[in-house]
Amino acid sequence: DNKNLDVDLEKQIGLSVTRKNRPARKFTDKRAFIISARVHPGETPASHVLRGMVNFILRTDDKRSATLRAHYVFKIIPVLNPDGVFRGHYRTDARGQNLNRFYLNPDISLQPQCFAYRQLVFHLHKNYRLDGVEVPNDIDSTVQDYESLTEDKESGVGFLIDLHAHAAKR
Repeated sequence: DNKNLDVDLEKQIGLSVTRKNRPARKFTDKRAFIISARVHPGETPASHVLRGMVNFILRTDDKRSATLRAHYVFKIIPVLNPDGVFRGHYRTDARGQNLNRFYLNPDISLQPQCFAYRQLVFHLHKNYRLDGVEVPNDIDSTVQDYESLTEDKESGVGFLIDLHAHAAKR
């Protein structure tokens, strides 16, 4: 029955049968493992590395993969700079900016992808803590609050990997 197939698919992608977003599931006792790629659009080998990482994480017959899945929630951002990729840029976004230079203090209007990425990291760091202490997120203060984001055994972020790769011969 096609209707049941549509309902099953919608549940899998996060929509309810009423076509409204469902709240994201919050995992407890798991830290986030953030993997991102393609902040520099021309670094296409990073996409291949990311695909290999995802294939490894999803292996059902590998105890290492199962252990990782048991201890971490994976947040994967395959393309941090979709405008740059679409336009065929090598290192910049649609405005000609190297986004790798804007993580400390991104402007929501000029570097929205860096701003959103930063907000994600702060949200996971503060609200998925292993000690259970939830710290309210204030968008304005978190952007300026990078000093408080330090290594912390209780942080909700266990790992953050930003993949870069060059294809040039030497």
